[in-house]
Amino acid sequence: MPHNQPKYLIIYNDLCTQIHQNKLRPGEKVPSEAELCRQHNVSRITAKQALDLAAREGLIERKPGLGSFVHSTPPTHRCRKSKKMIALVQPGLSTTYGIEMLTRFQYLTRKDGILLISAISENCTDTENEILADLADFEIDGYVVYPTHNETFNNEVLRLIIEGIPVVLVDRYLQDISCPSVVSANTKGSLLAMNHLLELGHRKIGVITRTLDKTSTLRDRLKGVETACQEAKLQMGTDVCFLELNGRELEDPTIDAGMRRSIEEFMNSHPQLTALFAFEYGYIPVLEVVLRDMGLQIPQDISLICFDAPMHNLNLLHPVTHVRQNEQQLAETAYALLKKRMEGKEVDYMHTIDVTFVPGETTALVPQRNS
Repeated sequence: MPHNQPKYLIIYNDLCTQIHQNKLRPGEKVPSEAELCRQHNVSRITAKQALDLAAREGLIERKPGLGSFVHSTPPTHRCRKSKKMIALVQPGLSTTYGIEMLTRFQYLTRKDGILLISAISENCTDTENEILADLADFEIDGYVVYPTHNETFNNEVLRLIIEGIPVVLVDRYLQDISCPSVVSANTKGSLLAMNHLLELGHRKIGVITRTLDKTSTLRDRLKGVETACQEAKLQMGTDVCFLELNGRELEDPTIDAGMRRSIEEFMNSHPQLTALFAFEYGYIPVLEVVLRDMGLQIPQDISLICFDAPMHNLNLLHPVTHVRQNEQQLAETAYALLKKRMEGKEVDYMHTIDVTFVPGETTALVPQRNS
């Protein structure tokens, strides 16, 4: 039997063996949660996990008020594979963020002989919830979850954490629940971007973001903007103005027209702006089109800056000035933490990975006519 298996899997495999060897026969009652707790010295939740898995595998059937019984026609016994499995759930893949992380995870797991299951939630909480619920049917040893942008975590993520299944979060953290998280230095990144614009003389700056809900990434980036404003004595809402957009517009190309109208209205309402700071690169292509149609040149008339522009700028109108997250380091740190959790070791909960400022051709000195 592999070392360091989760306790619920040890109990599950023990039940499988007893059924396979006819020590527990079809129709015979299996030990209750309380009995399993005493036999294996585990919590009630762990015992329930083992019985739930046995039920999902068709080995036992639960009868409310009576208990659990060996299925009358149990499936052929399937031994637990020696190869461990982990699941990586991401909101999406793009050249700006996501592909490099997946590639690094594939390399790390393959090197260690671990099977990687990768799934994409399309930045939809319902889809993420369905994926995690479906993965419960497999014997996953650990999860790395890059949650969707939303005000709250879905129930399946919380279930994994509460049930003690090894989970590491990427790009998000929970303030009230203990779970290892690996995040970028988002506050520092926003501060770097803002200070770059301020050094170029910009004092009228627009910030383009998803709706500023409780998503930790966005709130941390907002903190960087707030800090820069305080240090430069700029007023939020007057000198630095915000356009909050529905995040689904970044994933659904059919909503481009609506996003364009929102940006046009924002720019017409704030003609004094000399720079735009997008919290995500996805807004940049639309901004370039809208600004061009308004007769504004980049960066002569208005500067653009963002997080995570593509690594290769050959097909872009301008190589974009941006703050780059270190996807490889994020992946390596998350993977190392998950392996420790799978071995039953304690780890620190918060891990912050530094970011890098990358100069491009979309920022310049503030236009003299707007000084």
